[in-house]
Amino acid sequence: MENHLSGTSRHLANRLAIEGGTPVRDTPLPWELPGAHYIDDDEKHLVDQVIDARSPFRFYGLDAKGMVDRLEAEWCSTFGHKHALGVNSGSSALHIALAAFGVGPGDEVMVPGYMWVSCMSAIVRTGAIPRLVDIDATFCMDPADLERKIGPHTRAVLTVNMSGAMGHNDRIAEVCEKHDLWLLEDCAQAIGASVKGRPSGSFGDIGIYSFQLNKNMTSGEGGLLVTENEDLFKRCSALHDLGYARNEHGRLDPSDERYQFWGTGSRMS
Repeated sequence: MENHLSGTSRHLANRLAIEGGTPVRDTPLPWELPGAHYIDDDEKHLVDQVIDARSPFRFYGLDAKGMVDRLEAEWCSTFGHKHALGVNSGSSALHIALAAFGVGPGDEVMVPGYMWVSCMSAIVRTGAIPRLVDIDATFCMDPADLERKIGPHTRAVLTVNMSGAMGHNDRIAEVCEKHDLWLLEDCAQAIGASVKGRPSGSFGDIGIYSFQLNKNMTSGEGGLLVTENEDLFKRCSALHDLGYARNEHGRLDPSDERYQFWGTGSRMS
């Protein structure tokens, strides 16, 4: 079909809105909040059970419903992890994981330049120093730049799966093993993602997730960490609580001196 627009008309039609052209849309894009759209009667029913039992604390109550235990068990069953621990936020999970690694003052933690602020704050709160690593075409950490920047004070690597995408996590894990470094995998934005048939959170020594409202699976606020290492799991369990392990009745058990820390009170309700 012949185009009858004059050169001037065509120029005006292609003008950007900021230059006086017609806007593509005249209302802002909605805030995504993807997980919020999936909250329905199932969640209401489960919350009502907890409220009716007047037992919102995870370890004990008048009639504890064990909801966090169920979450952890179903997560392990679904994604093949050995241990899972519910916490009050993904940000807390990052800090707990780094503390479980023993990261502290004088240590450096490698982190990609494209990340969320919680990654940096978790490193700084341990007293360690964040060192930025370039990202590659995956928008995640570049394994080659990671290896170039590893130095004598490097203690751990925090790789971040951004916006649901996963990077070269297998290669990053190989670099960490080669240099005897802890690997923390931030999967806050990659719940259910996988690469080469392996789920997010299965490449690091610890993987963490977030259930904050802007995630694709949400409880408004909350988080979870996973590990295959029982010693790390026990350290995280003590760190996320009051600094001690719990017995089968939900009571603090200070008998094992290997798992005595300054707790953070980061339990999931």
